[in-house]
Amino acid sequence: MRLLSARGTNDPQSGSPTYADLIKIVETTIPRGSNVEIQYPSNMEYAITPVHGATAGVTYLSDQMAKCPKQRYVFVGYSKGAMVISQLMKELPISADKVVAVVLFGNPYHKPDAPQNRCSGTGGFGMAATFAESIPSQYIPLTYDCCIKWDLVCQTIGTVANHRAYRGSQEEKNAAAFVISQLRLKLGHSFRIGA
Repeated sequence: MRLLSARGTNDPQSGSPTYADLIKIVETTIPRGSNVEIQYPSNMEYAITPVHGATAGVTYLSDQMAKCPKQRYVFVGYSKGAMVISQLMKELPISADKVVAVVLFGNPYHKPDAPQNRCSGTGGFGMAATFAESIPSQYIPLTYDCCIKWDLVCQTIGTVANHRAYRGSQEEKNAAAFVISQLRLKLGHSFRIGA
């Protein structure tokens, strides 16, 4: 199982602190799971760089399919990284059965009352919702789009502090539990629960 993640604006290439606990929980729980960060420019440009990130993700997945055709994937994105993952979902070079779960935190493409909305900010439009890439319908049950109430980026009205409040939150733990439950469903194994 491979986690493929995309960090938010100005997060280090090593990964976003926002989803670090989720990755740790999943890797601890699922034997032989590992995380790879999509290599893309995470500066404050929002039109072209998410496309670059999605293209880098497509290239990575195409290479991986040639090496490990049975590999399963979990996709994780925060803020601009959620835009990258959303665009990647429309261009996946892998079959749908290879996708286990998709987790988006503080998604600028967030739309109100969508079936994949899982956290307290189910209403409201994200800052880039008018340009939103919709998650393809076959992936909606596998998607955990987490926007907390008053997150400026995914609710339009709110604060930057709330946009940074996912790290270590109950919402992040709930997202990790969602990923683990999806892994159990897809892989059909009994996994040891880690911390």
